[in-house]
Amino acid sequence: MSQVRRAFSGLALPLLAAWGLGVACYNEPLLPVFGYENDELSCSDHFDNDNDCLVDCEDPDCLTLSTLCGEVVPEFLVEDVEDPTFGCSTVTLEDGTTQRDCTLRLKICNDRVDNDLNGQFDCGDRKCQDVFETGCLGEVTNELCSDGLDNDQNDFADCRDFGCLRSPLVDVCSEGGGGDNCANGRDDDNDGKVDCEDDCDLECNELIASDFGLEDDPNLVGEHCCEILGREDDQSCARTRGCAPPENTVDACRDGVDNDSDDYIDCADRDCADSEDPLVADVCDEQGFDDCRDGIDNDADGLIDCDDDDCSASEDPDVMSVCDALENTLADCQDGLDNDGDGFVDCDDQECGLNPDPDFMAHCDGSETSVSQCTDGIDNDGNGFADCEDFSCSMGDDPEVLAACEANLESCTDGIDNDGDGFIDCGDFSCSDNDLPELEGVCPQEDTVEACTDGIDNDGNGFIDCMDFGCSMSDDPEVAAVCEGQGTVQPQPPLGGGGGGGTGDPTGGPEDTVEECSDEEDNDGDGFADCMDFSCSMSDDPDLQALCPQENTVDTCSDGLDNDGNGFIDCMDFGCSMNDDPAVVEACEGVLENNPASCTDGIDNDGNGFIDCADFGCSQSNDIATRQVCQESLGLSNDETDRRCSDGLDNDGDGFVDCADFDCSHNIEVSVCPDLGYCETGRTN
Repeated sequence: MSQVRRAFSGLALPLLAAWGLGVACYNEPLLPVFGYENDELSCSDHFDNDNDCLVDCEDPDCLTLSTLCGEVVPEFLVEDVEDPTFGCSTVTLEDGTTQRDCTLRLKICNDRVDNDLNGQFDCGDRKCQDVFETGCLGEVTNELCSDGLDNDQNDFADCRDFGCLRSPLVDVCSEGGGGDNCANGRDDDNDGKVDCEDDCDLECNELIASDFGLEDDPNLVGEHCCEILGREDDQSCARTRGCAPPENTVDACRDGVDNDSDDYIDCADRDCADSEDPLVADVCDEQGFDDCRDGIDNDADGLIDCDDDDCSASEDPDVMSVCDALENTLADCQDGLDNDGDGFVDCDDQECGLNPDPDFMAHCDGSETSVSQCTDGIDNDGNGFADCEDFSCSMGDDPEVLAACEANLESCTDGIDNDGDGFIDCGDFSCSDNDLPELEGVCPQEDTVEACTDGIDNDGNGFIDCMDFGCSMSDDPEVAAVCEGQGTVQPQPPLGGGGGGGTGDPTGGPEDTVEECSDEEDNDGDGFADCMDFSCSMSDDPDLQALCPQENTVDTCSDGLDNDGNGFIDCMDFGCSMNDDPAVVEACEGVLENNPASCTDGIDNDGNGFIDCADFGCSQSNDIATRQVCQESLGLSNDETDRRCSDGLDNDGDGFVDCADFDCSHNIEVSVCPDLGYCETGRTN
């Protein structure tokens, strides 16, 4: 098939400058120190002529100056999805379980073809940029995000680059958030403290100042806010890994504090566990008869007694007598415990998984397809999903299983939450997003001009008309025209904010009277009017409380109404989702995207347009178990981190396993992955 080569226009040059697959060290030389790579010969010799870590058509010099490089347009275009996470192959592991393998799909991001015909190709396509392993984001490590260089040539250097701000491996971008830096020698947030000296970036505002009688204080700056709140700022520069003192002394290794801010405490930190200091080493041992039966994690490596290799692999007869338990009964094989301390739990243990007893085989047959298997709360096939969260159950062929998973006509029209996920009938994605012919037309959609202008929540998902993504993000031009300018939900005021962060008060006073809170005007100029303004909605004035009902009780967080009129309903509202009342927290469980189950179910549980690890509620959760499903290199200890990066499993479900996953290969806490070279990371040492 003949090929047509299309030259780049001047408008494409900024895009090309960002293109550098798998590398991150390109700097345009002022002089040809190493040579040229800009003509037909040098751009086709498979050699890095100018020593910038970019070869031939991967080099912007070739892309912009030669006639060889550019987008390749096949004579007969076949539209494909230019997404390295779509259509990944499925591989079967030795234990019979399967997992995704996306490594082969990476080539779609360096084939110089606009596969999805959207006008953008390879690293110029956002879907390629969103996957670290494509190399399209050249700034994803602490080194590359603090060197002052625009490594990926996208006009954003260091912490102004989205690659730095979103990378789980970067913690030098904490100071002040939004593009500031903890390693640039500057006082980015103007609080008088530079880089590692800065121990507080909490933003003060007029409401907080007023509460503490400091509204006239001219020195109301970051650290002052920490003082008046009586708290530390865990996200400040001083608490980042690069600024913290080492954790390598006897005291530091047993104080229960993460002294070096690397997320590992005491003996769970390699600095302690692998110390050559005999005194520190003695602190971090779990050995001997008493240590191996006291129920305490003596060496703080996340493993207790016989679950710890120090005990289970011991040749001490006394220790062996403690740790000789077996995992060979049906009860042992379904209790979720590593009874024999060999590192394998239940059916992953050969004593269970390979037991010829019919009862064992029925339990460990590697399937999740029957009613009993789809309702037992166990991940029977070991794919990370239990019961109806597993597509084998929710999208299978067994009518009884589909009924149990709320995925057939009867269960989607009975008014019952059959699968116990907190959603009923058409309010459950199992019904509303199901392709079964029998469900066609049962669950109305909100995606037509009529449905997007009738003031009704047609699909029962809690969002009405252009507040619903089905309308505001529709591909239908007529629907898009209807929602243009009104389809984007406005953000809520910042927590603790209240109306003090505006540009000034045009009337000379706050918005805190019944008259001002009901005149449909933004009286204090903070961008929020009437009950949308915290100074109205969160006032202690009984009259204002009656005027501006709040959304912060079990009743108001579960009634399907936008009680406070801020555009967010029930648990979508921070008044509910971030409430301190345990009863409200319990009411919102299951409808938020903030736990391992909701972060691996393929569902946009909180309806914010982001699914699973694309949602910050998952990837940036304070709960380590939740963050673990989004980051392969995150463990409770350095040892666990190394195990997760060498176990042959795709622990974070992103299609990349162990050291093929940038989570592992680019994390300095991981010791089982080969050191990356200069042209692979842009590092200079």
